[in-house]
Amino acid sequence: MAKRRQFIVDRSFQFKYTLLIALIGGAVSAIFALWMWDATRTSAEILLLGDIPGAELLREQLRADQAHLPWLYVGITLLMMAALGLLGILITHRVAGPAFVMGRYLGLLADGVYPSLRPLRKRDELKGFFDSFERAVTMLKNRDKDEADKLDEVIAKLETSGAAADQLDLLRSIRDRKRESVAGALREEAETSSEKTDEDKEKAAS
Repeated sequence: MAKRRQFIVDRSFQFKYTLLIALIGGAVSAIFALWMWDATRTSAEILLLGDIPGAELLREQLRADQAHLPWLYVGITLLMMAALGLLGILITHRVAGPAFVMGRYLGLLADGVYPSLRPLRKRDELKGFFDSFERAVTMLKNRDKDEADKLDEVIAKLETSGAAADQLDLLRSIRDRKRESVAGALREEAETSSEKTDEDKEKAAS
């Protein structure tokens, strides 16, 4: 089954700025509504007080409109806040999503495993920062791989020269740790490839 998109990945960040956007939009809408209410009320009062022949029907209509206008302005303000709130969730999701993913990758790095980096979604933000992060991870992974290969050569030479066993064990442990870190990325790449294959099969079946 297709995975549902999770729009809330960082509650504190997303709710904070979504609420801020909604409140600013509501405040602007409320100020505009008050200005419109004052302007229409002044115009209506002038017309209601004026002695204009045949304007009684217009006065009745104005009185009815004046009774409904406050509710209309309140409804518009609330609708504006709701629309801006939804927009805020969408916008912050495009920032919080990449930040959440990179935080997970940093956790793997802290555990000594190089992650297999997936590209960001088309509309995600922070792409420049993610590209720099990806280059750094790739360079570190390649460096560890090269160092593990060099350690293999050094260990082979030391074994033939009769080096102490404890020294060889230390070098082997360093080599093995580097290979395990690189292998973590390779395993994740294989899992990612398998997941993509399954998704492609599901799409083809549907």
